[in-house]
This record gives sequence, structure tokens and C-alpha cells, in this order.
Amino acid sequence: MSDSLLVRRLVLLALCALLTACALTRTPVPPATSTLAAWSGRLSMRAQASETASTPSTFNAQFDLQGSPQGGALQLFGPLGTTLAEVSWEAGFARLRIRGESREYADLDALMTDLLGINLPTQALFAWLKGDALAPPGWQVNLSEHAHGRISALKLSVPRAQFTLLFQAQRLGGAP
Repeated sequence: MSDSLLVRRLVLLALCALLTACALTRTPVPPATSTLAAWSGRLSMRAQASETASTPSTFNAQFDLQGSPQGGALQLFGPLGTTLAEVSWEAGFARLRIRGESREYADLDALMTDLLGINLPTQALFAWLKGDALAPPGWQVNLSEHAHGRISALKLSVPRAQFTLLFQAQRLGGAP
């Protein structure tokens, strides 16, 4: 084997190892939720701050979600795969890491309200992901495309919002 061919193979092998290492570090599995359900996909939220606001605010991200309302982790990614925010929670405590800063909250609902600017009912969100049409006051959910990995929900009171999830479900911890 020629020296140049050997060098090319070693460079290719090193590049593959580097890319694999990057892919493996993207989504850590929190120990407390390793046997719970997990979802990944894209989320989109469009909110109208007031009845008179002419331009709604929008938020789009890729996500990895693991856990339940009682404990878990959520990572939000931008269009190029950069981490926008990391969220972790357990009973009575939630933490948001964003742009190198960490903030603590009394619960996941308070954190999500601060992060998204609307009160997204997290208990209902987990029910929706499982196909349960739980409708908290002021929200209307559409699960007609749940089997195809799509959920949409409308917040009917001000600030009005439209929330859409395109997702894939998986089971962690070796369960089918």
C-alpha cells in the first residue's frame, strides 16, 4: 500500500471518528428518565401578544424531549443544530440553561412561560404526545394527525398562540 493511500485512509478514519463523536454528544440521556418515553422533532409556536399587535412573534426549533411531567430533559436546537436551550426538571424544581446562563424555577410550567412567553400547559403537552386529547381551560387541541406525528393546539385567550409539533416517539432503556 502506498504512503499516500495510507495517509488518506487515516485522515478519513479520523474524520469519521470526529463526526461520530459529535453526533454522540448531542443528546445525553438523563439517568432519572432512561426508561421513559422520548420524542424528537420540530416545534413551532406563533403568538399574538395582544389583540392590537399587528405582528405575531414566532419561535421554531428542533427538539429532543425525554421524561414525563414529573421529571425529564428537553433540548432545543436551531436550524443548524446549535443548542438554543437545555431544560431539566424534577418535582418542585426546573432549570433552564441558555446562552451559557442558568436559571432556576419552581416548576416546569413557570420555566416554559418564561421561555416561550405563553403559559404552555406541560401536563397537557405530555398527554397530547401520548394521544390523549386533554384540553386545559383556554386551549383547544387537534390530535387528528397524531398517528402521523403531528399535534396542533390553539391558545384561545390573550396572548393567543398556535403551537405545532411534528414528532417521532421512541422508547428509551431498551423497551420496544
